[in-house]
Amino acid sequence: MSERWIPVVGYRGLYEVSDKGRVRSLHGHSRQVGHVLTPHLMGGRHGGSYPGVTLCNGNARRTRLVHLIVARAFLGPARGRQVDHKNGKKTDPRLSNLEYVTCLENLRRSKARGVKHCGVGERHGHATITEDDVRRIRHLRKLYGTERGVQTRIAREVGLTIFHVSKILRGALWAHVQ
Repeated sequence: MSERWIPVVGYRGLYEVSDKGRVRSLHGHSRQVGHVLTPHLMGGRHGGSYPGVTLCNGNARRTRLVHLIVARAFLGPARGRQVDHKNGKKTDPRLSNLEYVTCLENLRRSKARGVKHCGVGERHGHATITEDDVRRIRHLRKLYGTERGVQTRIAREVGLTIFHVSKILRGALWAHVQ
């Protein structure tokens, strides 16, 4: 089967990504056009386990995770979902190994694979609110209805930012709380 190449989202005309999880340059700075970039393992919050590449767009240089480049190009926008590696190998960014799943499903799968996490919800080391707080936020939303400024009002009442209240109400954060 041949390798399929399509433009990297946000870098059209500069880079392409393949269904085999490779990224190549289409511009010839110091390297030849069509040069396949060599990924490096990302450190920091990614635990040094996901391959990443550095992409240039004008004067801006940004390092991107290869599996996210592949998923966005071939599977479309994430829309609040996460990318799961079907075979459990974070170093395998091939399209055939990637799929979008909910945060909860991603956690379930990693737990089944034996991956240790720092905790979900209240058990997470950086949690500043409780599941009861989340339920209260959702209750206040029902109580106040769709009037203008509801999220701002709720954010003030519970001591969070509008950004976090919005994510909780959309289910992007604390989706496991019913």
